[in-house]
Order: sequence, then C-alpha cells, then structure tokens
Amino acid sequence: MKKARYQIYTIGAASYFQFNFEPKRGNQLGSYLDIGVFGGYNFGRKYSQTLKIGKEKSVYTA
Repeated sequence: MKKARYQIYTIGAASYFQFNFEPKRGNQLGSYLDIGVFGGYNFGRKYSQTLKIGKEKSVYTA
C-alpha cells in the first residue's frame, strides 16, 4: 500500500453569551455569567487507498 487516506466532512457552529450583573458597566472586572452552546454534525466520510504493484498504480475508494 502506497498511501491511505480517511476523510471526514463535518459542519459545526457555536454561540456565546456573557451577562454582566454589575450596575456600573464599563471596562472593569466584575461578576459575569457565561453561557455557551456548541453543535456539530458529521455528514460524510470517505476512505481511499493507493496501491502500487510493479509499475502500475490503482486507486480504491470506499
């Protein structure tokens, strides 16, 4: 076997929220509540290998 490759196709998204509970809101340290959400989906995969036998080259894809 000359080369093997396994590819995974995915898509994802993330969202982030930060809430400040201090009455004075400026560039300062304070009390915060952080909430984050992430989601992803794998929608495809592909395996391929390249074989070299002698001087011939063949590609196998599954």
